Amino acid sequence: MNLARYEIGSVDDPYMDGLSLSLFISGCKRGCKGCQNPELQSFDYGRQVTTEYIKKLIRDRKGLISSVVYGGGDWMYRPHHYLTIASCAKDIKLRNILYTGFSIMELPPEVIGLTNIIIDGAFEEDLSQNRFPASSNQNVYVDGKELSMDEIRVLPINKHLEKVNNA
Repeated sequence: MNLARYEIGSVDDPYMDGLSLSLFISGCKRGCKGCQNPELQSFDYGRQVTTEYIKKLIRDRKGLISSVVYGGGDWMYRPHHYLTIASCAKDIKLRNILYTGFSIMELPPEVIGLTNIIIDGAFEEDLSQNRFPASSNQNVYVDGKELSMDEIRVLPINKHLEKVNNA
């Protein structure tokens, strides 16, 4: 698999609860108009890495991070890699946060079981919004439960984005 980049920050976790290691994998077949990472649509973009390399990135940051965020591209084109890496994160008590263009109904049950927060649905530019999630057709699930619009509106990430957008 190809890893485009990784970064440590707080804005990819909707709860902004500590620091996250965000992993951006290459490869997505959707071709969403207005994609925020169009270069990651190619499966060849970035550096080829092994799951062991990514697991080491995670283990080496234990104590610094509270979650691992999976973005891209789309990890669900390689669910076996996701399952291996997310299991490692869960084993050391980190939350798994998955952004995917697939519907939760299309995800393997094992993926749902390992993932604390799932943001599902392809980005649709016509439904774009200046808040989380990026387009209004996307859904947010926490521990398997879909959040209502009211619950999403008061997430810490939206309060942060409101300050940034009004600055």
